[in-house]
Formats: sequence, C-alpha cells, structure tokens
Amino acid sequence: MNNRLLIVLLITAALIPPILVAGQGSLKFRFSGNSTRFMKEPQGLEILHPQVDSVNILFGPFPGFTHRGGLGFEAEVYGALSEKFYIGLEIGNNLLTGENDDPGLFNFQFTDSLQLTSTDPLTDTLYIHRTIDPLKYKTTLLSVMANFRFYPLTEGMFRPFIKASAGLSLVSTELSLKNPSLWMTDTTRIYGAPVLFSTDRGGMVPAITLGGGLGFELQLTDKIALYADISYKMVKSDLLDGRPNFNYNSETGTLERFNTWSTTSKVSFGIAYTLNDNFWLFGGGRGGSKKGDTGGRTSPHLPFYELKPGN
Repeated sequence: MNNRLLIVLLITAALIPPILVAGQGSLKFRFSGNSTRFMKEPQGLEILHPQVDSVNILFGPFPGFTHRGGLGFEAEVYGALSEKFYIGLEIGNNLLTGENDDPGLFNFQFTDSLQLTSTDPLTDTLYIHRTIDPLKYKTTLLSVMANFRFYPLTEGMFRPFIKASAGLSLVSTELSLKNPSLWMTDTTRIYGAPVLFSTDRGGMVPAITLGGGLGFELQLTDKIALYADISYKMVKSDLLDGRPNFNYNSETGTLERFNTWSTTSKVSFGIAYTLNDNFWLFGGGRGGSKKGDTGGRTSPHLPFYELKPGN
C-alpha cells in the first residue's frame, strides 16, 4: 500500500509545478459533488468455468447488475496557459454501486478470491460457499487527475468547455450478499462476513485512468461561477463492478486472472472561484477614491505597495 501511495504522491508532485506556473496569469478553484456510474467492460467477456456454464444453461439466462451512481466529492485547482486553455489538478472520490437479485454464478467463485466462508466449531472445518443469492457491490475510486480544458467562448456569462483527463485511481470494492440472513441458516456454524469479494484483503489497487467530457461555467459574479460537466472515463481495472475477471483454460483446467478496461460516466456539479491576475481574494487592488479617482499605480518592484500619483 505504501508503494501505491508513493505513486500518487509522485504524480501529484509532477503536476503541481506547471499548474503553479500557469496560475501566475489566472487561477481557479473548484469544489464539486459528483455521481459516477459503471457502464461496461468492453473486453471483459469471460471464458466460463464448466460449472458456471452448466448453471447458465439449466437456470439462465441471468440478468446483469443494475448499476447506480453514488455521491462523491472532488476539488480542483486550475490555471490558465492562455486565454482559452487551462490545466488543472483534481483530487476526487467517486462512489459506484450496483445490485442483482438473480446473479447466477461467476468464475471467481471457483478460485481462492472467493471470501464467503463459515466454520464448524466442533470439527474446526472451514467451508467455502458458492451462492446464487442476491448480491450488491460498492466501489470507491480515489483519483488524482490532470485536466486540460479548452474554452471556445471566453466572454459572457455562459462559458462552455471541452475537457480531457489523465491520471491514476486507487480502486477499492466489496461484493456482498444483499440479504445475509438467507445464507446464515445453520445455527451450529460460525459465519464470516457476508462478503464474496473485497479488496480489503490486499488493499486498494492502482489503475490508470483516462477520460474526456463537456461542461460549462455560468458566471454569477466576476469571481464566482456555477460549474457542471459530464465526462466519460476509462479505468484500467476489472474490479469496478465488484468482482475480478477470470478466464477458464480448458487445457490446464484452471482459471486465469485477467485485467481489462472499465468505462464509467460521471456528472459533476459545484462552484468555481476565480482569482484575478494579481491574486486579490476579494476583488481589491484596483480601488479608487470616493471622488472617482483611479487611485495610485502599482510599482512593478514593490507589488504590495502603491506609488502616489505623479511618482
């Protein structure tokens, strides 16, 4: 886990200097809520284990999971490279959920990744349970992203933009029983957690993340704007839907783990705050006198002091 955090810190450290340089012209801060939903694994189709295939033939077809977006949060600082181009550093937390009342069996249930167990205390025997009971999953993405924005319109209240993103996500997930009481039927057993798979065993998993989207800023004042965007992301992880992917190898009779890209959709909504070129927090720095004078000019050598008119 320390190595994974180191990766995040290195990426963050690499991105901060160009953002600060860009911020010498103009700087914005954004705070947003978000809702992220799993879409699909374009290359995630598994070669099924014979027992999984038999269950599908006898009792299927089984419906897929119903995927939903949970409420997450993100914060970003972004600076101007030019009037129309901005670069930003975003740190976000995204929550993805889903459930299935008739899931069938999955390949991973025939591997040591299956964590659903109970114990007979009299014989000290450990039982591993394969189940077709209703399931639910909860996945969290902790992401550090570099965002690049292009604003075709820079004047007026409504300022649309196109966004491209690249970065790293730390993925954690848990696939569990919706109704554990349906499983815990033997009073002589000691049951473990009603969890089929969880990254808690090995820790959060790093995944390359790429994306793009569209959005807008609606200027309420010179400094404050309403912010919204919708984005499409690709995450190099097979865990976003709550379970790992395995292919059945008919030659060896074993299941082999494989990773794949997962796609998500995300909607963000929040507030953006703009600092002026001289970084005055509340609009100061250009004030005049009560009589309408323009006030003193600023010394280029002493940026925090003003020279009297005529100097």
